[in-house]
Amino acid sequence: EFVRRERRSVVAGERAYTFCHVLVRDVAYGQIPRAMRAEKHRLAAEWISSLPRPEDRAEMLAHHYVSALELSQAAGEESAILSDQAQVALQLAGDRATGLNAFAAAVRFYRRALALLPEDDPERPQLLFRYGHVLNVTEGRGDAELTEAVQGLLVAGDSELAAEAEVMLAESAWH
Repeated sequence: EFVRRERRSVVAGERAYTFCHVLVRDVAYGQIPRAMRAEKHRLAAEWISSLPRPEDRAEMLAHHYVSALELSQAAGEESAILSDQAQVALQLAGDRATGLNAFAAAVRFYRRALALLPEDDPERPQLLFRYGHVLNVTEGRGDAELTEAVQGLLVAGDSELAAEAEVMLAESAWH
């Protein structure tokens, strides 16, 4: 009687089981070696990606890839591929949160994605723009991120997005 079958699954046609008590779940989870837990989180993320409309599950996808990355690093394993996957999943989750006007969540997702993205990555200016935008909306700041985004966007030849960032900076200065 450690687990029970749920009457309904969140995924049609799949069976779902839950632990009867959260402490039992935590102890069971803690008994699995880190490397194996990382692999299970990676597999869960891949399964979520295979479902229809994975963007609806962006936060869950980001959780599993980030957990896999952290556990893999703690186990001393190579994690470059997981880092890339986690970064993409975090961007997707940030975009989804922004689309739902959940700007505080978007700030968290974009901040984590930026931490995983190399400084010289060509996608960095666009991510900085999105991060600066949600910071501006939620906290009334983000000028440093937007300024850095403008420079990178101009170098990348994306003058339209750079102009949008400049407008945000001007509005921020005006306020």
